[in-house]
Amino acid sequence: MSSLKLIIIRHWRTLGNDERIVQGQGWPGRLSLKGKEQAKVLAGLLRQEQFEAVYSSDLGRAVETAKIIMRERERPDIVFDSRLREQCFGVYEGGPLITMIRRMRRMKVGPIDFNPQMGESAVDFHSRVNNFLGEIKAKHFGKAIVLITHTNVINIILDKYSPAGLKALKVPITNGSIIKININRLDQTKIEFMDNVRPTVCVSDTTSLKI
Repeated sequence: MSSLKLIIIRHWRTLGNDERIVQGQGWPGRLSLKGKEQAKVLAGLLRQEQFEAVYSSDLGRAVETAKIIMRERERPDIVFDSRLREQCFGVYEGGPLITMIRRMRRMKVGPIDFNPQMGESAVDFHSRVNNFLGEIKAKHFGKAIVLITHTNVINIILDKYSPAGLKALKVPITNGSIIKININRLDQTKIEFMDNVRPTVCVSDTTSLKI
């Protein structure tokens, strides 16, 4: 393999998702009954995938998802890494999601440029995610690895590696979405999106994603 293959998974549905609250880092989150069933389906979809390593956020909702996915596999072990955590949303955590969304709209910023009050700045958030990406690319190039993480971490990765940036993709990252990214040494990419609603959609370094 002449590229790094990332198999990126957003954790499955949580009680917080059902309640439409901001979870961030202060609310580890527990998978709902629906989420646990979804995770079992996801584990089945990944049985045929071969990968060298599994990295997961250390927040509860991602940890639960990772453990269900790997329940029937002896190897590899799951590495829990705090750099894969969701952004800390400060004063908004535990409150209604719509309140934070309205604030972002008033500020005219997207999800990866938001600086929440008493939370983690966009600069710091990008820095830790990019630090992680640089490390795994150097360590695992030529292999496939699984990342289990959160919406805005995935948004940063997609913005970094999609040909036209995150705004051009316009693909919602639903709970349990699977995104496969092949990255060559020049950071040219091919991206596949999969979930239980849409068929697989591909985008390469020379094409635009259309849904």
